[in-house]
Amino acid sequence: MKLKLYKNILLCSYSGNNFASNLSFSNELKKYLLSSNKSEMECVTNLTYKCNDREKSFISLASTLIPCSIMLNYYENNKFNMLDEIHEYNFSFDTAKDVYEIFTGRETEALSTYLESTMTESGIAIPVIHDKYEYCHGRSTLGTKVKSNAIFLNTNKELDRVLLENIKGNYNEIIVIDTDETLEKEYSALIECMHLTKYIAENKNTDLSKVVYSKFNKNLYKYRGEA
Repeated sequence: MKLKLYKNILLCSYSGNNFASNLSFSNELKKYLLSSNKSEMECVTNLTYKCNDREKSFISLASTLIPCSIMLNYYENNKFNMLDEIHEYNFSFDTAKDVYEIFTGRETEALSTYLESTMTESGIAIPVIHDKYEYCHGRSTLGTKVKSNAIFLNTNKELDRVLLENIKGNYNEIIVIDTDETLEKEYSALIECMHLTKYIAENKNTDLSKVVYSKFNKNLYKYRGEA
């Protein structure tokens, strides 16, 4: 993308030394790296954290939560305590359906991104992302043709209320995750989404920390060509 309007780049990367990381820093912007490793490039300001991570998977709860916690603590002037936001969430619904239609919007993009990437990378479900407003323009057809579950990221606005009222009976299960536009609530909702994928994974006999990937995954991961 064109970077004319930007002066800084903040890269959040668990390893901090892969192809995408190096490519991200191949510009004249002021560079910051939030990572568990340091960059050897002299032009990079390293923001390094320690992580005792035992997860052997592209899906890493630690490498997701730690950067989010650091950034939230920064915005909250060091008043945020990560441990206060971690609660146990108990789900009870039929996970036999493989398709999950995820209702999202600008305020919940981080949550839907986590759900989509985790479900896809683990193979525990088939996610379909719906922008809530776009759903009003024909995307509701899918749920009438394919029996699926819905995950509704609820910000309690008028459109949320209208959609929730109208989609009743259109899905096998409707899982509602409440959030709002505050960073603290979004953080709590992210943890709830993590518990949700854990529940689905356990019912599918899948360990999100030890995903069995496709045989050709290593060939793709080592790609170093043109972006």
